[in-house]
Amino acid sequence: MIELLNADEYRGYFISEFAKLERAIDLFIANYFIQKNPRLHNEIISVLIDRLSFDGKRTALKALLDLKYPKIENIHNSGKVRNFKKLLDEIGKSSRIRNYYAHYFSVDYSNFPQVAIALVQFRDSVNIIIYKKNEFDKQIQDINKSFIEVQRLKDELKIE
Repeated sequence: MIELLNADEYRGYFISEFAKLERAIDLFIANYFIQKNPRLHNEIISVLIDRLSFDGKRTALKALLDLKYPKIENIHNSGKVRNFKKLLDEIGKSSRIRNYYAHYFSVDYSNFPQVAIALVQFRDSVNIIIYKKNEFDKQIQDINKSFIEVQRLKDELKIE
């Protein structure tokens, strides 16, 4: 369990952990195209990938995984058939939650020790989203699990 002092620390920690996942996706995309030339690798990140929205990066990740691991086995794909729906859904869910942390106001719930952060949405009406500490910890675990999986997939690119 992560012990942070206030809503701003929870917000910052979540966004920082999510940024690691986003960078892992950036590196997967770059490595898919360029592995042996560090200069070109850095250029593709700075010129192309850094200009994509996160949803664009997630969509590119899905497309590249579909290319690398086609759903229908044939003699061209070395027999590897894998389903990445769960990973991509988890990344999408974390992205939506990240937007809450990044764009909604936080409310002081320090009188409620089980609450990690409360976020207020002002669209159409006031909506308060409360994340308890155990929910926050689960969110961080989910991000880290996705990060590890994307890192593993990036490392697989080097093997083949």
